[in-house]
Amino acid sequence: MGLLAATVAVAQPVASPAPFTVDALFKLERASGVAISPAGDQVAVVSERQSTKAYWAKESTLWLVSTKGGKPRRAVEEPGEVSQTRPLWSPNGKMLAYSAQTEKETRLRIIDFGARQKVSTLTPCSQNESIGTLAWSPDARQMAVVCESPLWSEQPEKPPTIIVASQSTLYRNASKPIYERRVVLFDIASARGKEIAKGSTFMSDDGALTWKSPRTLWIMATRDGDLAGLRFLSGRIAHRYDVAAGRIVATSAEMPVAHMPVLTSDESSFVAPVGGSVGGIGDVSDWRATWRLVPLTMRRFGLDGKPMPLAQQTTLEIFVGDEIKQAVAPAPDQRAGGTYYLQWVDQASGRIKALSPATGEWRDLTPAGMHVSRFSVSADGARMALIQGNVNQPNEAYFLDLKQPSARPVRLTHFEDDTRASYAVASVEQLQFRSKDDRFTISGWLLKPANYEKGKRYPLILDVHGGPGAAFLNSFDTVHFAGGHQVPPELFAARGYMVLMVNPRGDPTYGRAHQEALLEGLPPATLNDLFAGVDEAIRLGYADPDKLGIAGGSYGGWVTTFAVSVTDRFKAASANDAVIDFNIGGAVSYRGDRLTNYWLYAGLFQGHLFDKAFPTVNPMTVNTPIQLRFGLKELETPMPSQFVTSGLPYFAYLHAHCKPVEMILHPEDGHGIFDWTTLRDYIQRDLAWFDYFIKGEGDNPLPQRSCPKL
Repeated sequence: MGLLAATVAVAQPVASPAPFTVDALFKLERASGVAISPAGDQVAVVSERQSTKAYWAKESTLWLVSTKGGKPRRAVEEPGEVSQTRPLWSPNGKMLAYSAQTEKETRLRIIDFGARQKVSTLTPCSQNESIGTLAWSPDARQMAVVCESPLWSEQPEKPPTIIVASQSTLYRNASKPIYERRVVLFDIASARGKEIAKGSTFMSDDGALTWKSPRTLWIMATRDGDLAGLRFLSGRIAHRYDVAAGRIVATSAEMPVAHMPVLTSDESSFVAPVGGSVGGIGDVSDWRATWRLVPLTMRRFGLDGKPMPLAQQTTLEIFVGDEIKQAVAPAPDQRAGGTYYLQWVDQASGRIKALSPATGEWRDLTPAGMHVSRFSVSADGARMALIQGNVNQPNEAYFLDLKQPSARPVRLTHFEDDTRASYAVASVEQLQFRSKDDRFTISGWLLKPANYEKGKRYPLILDVHGGPGAAFLNSFDTVHFAGGHQVPPELFAARGYMVLMVNPRGDPTYGRAHQEALLEGLPPATLNDLFAGVDEAIRLGYADPDKLGIAGGSYGGWVTTFAVSVTDRFKAASANDAVIDFNIGGAVSYRGDRLTNYWLYAGLFQGHLFDKAFPTVNPMTVNTPIQLRFGLKELETPMPSQFVTSGLPYFAYLHAHCKPVEMILHPEDGHGIFDWTTLRDYIQRDLAWFDYFIKGEGDNPLPQRSCPKL
C-alpha cells in the first residue's frame, strides 16, 4: 500500500490488526532513502517494499514532501518503473535525477521542475552495465556517472564434467579485480555522453565523483591489484579530469585512508576520516589486523597524498564502519571553516556527529536510542533530512533545522500508521546483563508476541547473527524482519514465541575492548554472552526454561551447532549455512566467493583471526534435534562450498547414529536464500520444526526409522 493510501486509512475505521504472516512482507512500505534540496525546502524520499520476485529484491517509489510538512506526493508517475532510487538534486534545485529500474533495464531519469515537470530519460550506461554514483556539475549542465560491469560471470554456462582444483577459476582470479568501471560525462541539454575514464580501480561509492567548478571533475580510485575499486581496500588515489582539455591525470599518491576523502573548497587538499572502524584491508596477508577497532581521527592530505596540518586534530573512540555516510557543507577548509557531518554507530544505533575542522569541536546531532540509516544536508548546511527509527518505530523521513541547537527532528512521513493498523506487531524490550565471566555488559533485543501477557512464560528462540564482528542494529527492519536466522523473527513472535537477539563480544559498536575480545577466540562469546542472555530472560520471568530453541545463519549457524554440542538445554535447533569443523578442515575448504572468504585465507596466512581450526563441534555429544540448511550454488566456481563440505560429515554422523537431524539442500541458492519460493518452503519447514520439538504441536517432521547398533 502506498503512502497516500496509508494517510487516508488512518482516518477510517479499520479492523483489528491481523497476525503477522509471510505474505505481510509484501504489503509493508518503509522509508529507505532521502535527499534534501539545496535550499532545504523540499525532500525527496524513497520508500521501498518487498518484491515477490526474490527475497532480497525491493520495489521502490520516489516521493516529494515539503520540509514545512504536508502530504507527500509522487515525484513522477511511471507505470513501467518498478524501482525509483538514488535521488540527486541539481545544485540549482530545479532538477532531480534518479535511477529507475524497469523489467528490462536500469536507466537514469531527470525531472525538470522548471519545464512543466518534464521528465527525460538518459542512457549513460550500456545494457550490461549498472548505474553507480552520480554527480551534477555546479552549473547543472553536465552530469558524471559511473557505469560498472562484472569482469567475470558468477556461474559457467555449462557445468564442467571434470574439475582440476589447482586450475579452477578461484585461483586464476585470485589477484584480478572484480569490476570494470567507466566514468561517463553527460551533457544534459544534448543528452549526449562520452567516456572520460575507464578501469577497475575507479570507485562507485558515494563521494567518488566531486565537482568544485564546471571545469574540473575529481574521481576517486584505489590502487591496482587484488580487491581494486572496493571500498574496504585501504588507500585512495585522486584523479582530476580537465573538462576543457579532455584529459585525466592522477594528482595524488596513495592516501592511507579506508574512507572517502573530501576535497576542500579551494581544491588544494583533502580531509578524510582515518580509523573509526575495524581496520580496512591494507595487506591481504594481515587479515588479523582487520579485526582491530581503530579510533577515528580527522586528517588533511595534500594533492600529493602527503599529510598536511589540520587546525585541530581530535581522536574519538567511535565506530563508523566501512560504509561511512558523510556530508560536507560547505567543504571543510583550514581557512574558510565549514562543517563535516558523518554517521557513527553507538551501541547498535546509528547517530550523526558534526565536526568543525577549524576548532576540532565535535557535537552530537541525533540522540541515543534512535537509529539513523540515511541523511542529507542542504547546500548551506542549515537543514538536514534523515531516515530514522528504532526497534519499535519503523523508519520514517524526518527534517532537522541545524540552525537551532536545541531542535529535534520533525517527522515528515507516516508509513508506520499503515503497518500498525493492519498487523499485530511484536513489541521489543532491550535487555542488559553481565557476561558470565563478568567482563562486559551485554545488550540484547527481546521480541514479545503482540498479545504478550505479563507474568506468563513463553517459549524462546535464541537468534544468533552471522559475522562475527557484526551487530543486531537498533532498527525495526533488522529486528523484526531480518534477524540472524533466515526466518523473520516476527513470524516466530506471531506463533507465540519470544525471540532473543544478543549482541555478544566482537560487535564493534560497543567499543574497542568489546570488539577485540573476539581475537581471543570464539567459544567465550557463546558460553559467556549468549547463554547469559538466555539466563537473563529466564530470570526476568519471560522465558520458559523447558521450551528453549536456538537458530542462526553463517557464523551464527556455527554457534548453533557448537551450542548443542556443549549443552542439552535447547529442545530444538536450526542452523543455515554453518561452517562446522570437527577436525575435517571445513573451515579452509574451497569457495569461489573470495571477497568474503576469510575462512580460506585462514588456511593460507599465519596470524589470522582463525589461524586455528574452529573450536570442535563434537557430533557425538549432540542430542538436540537440529535442522541444517546448505546452499549448493557458489560464486564463480562449481567446487563444493566450505559450508557443505563441513556439513555433510556432520549430518552423516548424526543420521547414522539415529540422532534427530534433518538436512535441506538448495541447489539453486548459495550462502543465503534469495529465491522467494525456496525461502517460503524453508520458513514453513523451520517453523514446523520448532513447533513440534519445543511446543509439541503439529506432526513429527522426521521420518520414523529403525537404526542399527553401531
